[in-house]
Amino acid sequence: MSRILSQLHSEWPRVRMLIGLGLRWWWAELSWLVAPLFRRFGHHAESMFLIANTDGKLSTPVSVQEDRLKPSENILSLPANWQKQCAGRQTFISLDAEQVMRLPITLPRTALPSMKKAIKYKLITESPLPLDQLCFDVRIMPQNHARGKQHDVITDVAICRRSTVEALDKMLEAAGVSASVVGFSSDAKLPLDFTFLTSRGAREAHASLRINRFLAMSAFLICLSVFPATYFSARWLTAQTHSEIHTVRESQDDLMPLYEQRAIIQAAHHELANYIAAPRLINVLNDLAHYLPHTTWLHMVRYENGALKIVGYASAPTVAARLLERSSLVTEVKLDTVIGTAEGQDSAPVQFELSTLVQLRASP
Repeated sequence: MSRILSQLHSEWPRVRMLIGLGLRWWWAELSWLVAPLFRRFGHHAESMFLIANTDGKLSTPVSVQEDRLKPSENILSLPANWQKQCAGRQTFISLDAEQVMRLPITLPRTALPSMKKAIKYKLITESPLPLDQLCFDVRIMPQNHARGKQHDVITDVAICRRSTVEALDKMLEAAGVSASVVGFSSDAKLPLDFTFLTSRGAREAHASLRINRFLAMSAFLICLSVFPATYFSARWLTAQTHSEIHTVRESQDDLMPLYEQRAIIQAAHHELANYIAAPRLINVLNDLAHYLPHTTWLHMVRYENGALKIVGYASAPTVAARLLERSSLVTEVKLDTVIGTAEGQDSAPVQFELSTLVQLRASP
């Protein structure tokens, strides 16, 4: 295992370089395709920002409209096609400053985990309106970072009439704006400083955006991890295979001396058998001359590893084989081949092949 880990550690710089080259090529070649997806999943699509006047009418801020309106048009009026511009976009509406009341409220730091509940309790005594008639949002003042952790927290609370927000939301729904966020921006630009109401369509769009981001990131990580995982898996399998081959070779190396010794012993056994049998074959040849009929002519006599093979001619090969069985130096006499069928005392000799096993013993 340590050898596999060391190999993976040594290969990591090359893998990192290949991943970097692949990502740079991917971005250079496919940026035109993935850039719109990143804008969609990253929520970089252009949002619509409107301002609600005190009389309930909507208008666009000057920075948005100065390049789109003709000089004769009112700079604070809406374009004729503002509903189409809001379709498919998230629309943010900022209330007029006269419709929003801001209160500084001091809270202990222990109340920060449940800050909204603590603010709601404070508003019971400090708000000019009942709680059921107002909407509020809260943020922590920036100067709290310089006060230290031992002091209380000063919060900035913005409140407005609930009827104003609900009337604005109904007007947007009637106009076909499904994803809207009503809040307040002190400098009349995004992002909103306070949020009073988020429509159902905006909440669904935000939830789908988070899901799309999660799916896109998961797919990207899976694609990014496929190549390293495949590479390291292949390296691991290679190392595992080499380890198994090495183990098998080591086990075979331990057996090779045993095979070599066995082969040496067998060779010595054959050499010794041939050395001992040489002077004693004379006794076998004497038995062949004694037991075989005088009309038998031997063409070849071959001895090898304790077996004797005889090729010759005889008038009666069967009778010759039976007579040779009387010898005490040979066993298992077998007549292998007979070329010819006529046998008898006056018949012509026929060729035969005979095999037998030899039992060598010392000369008396």
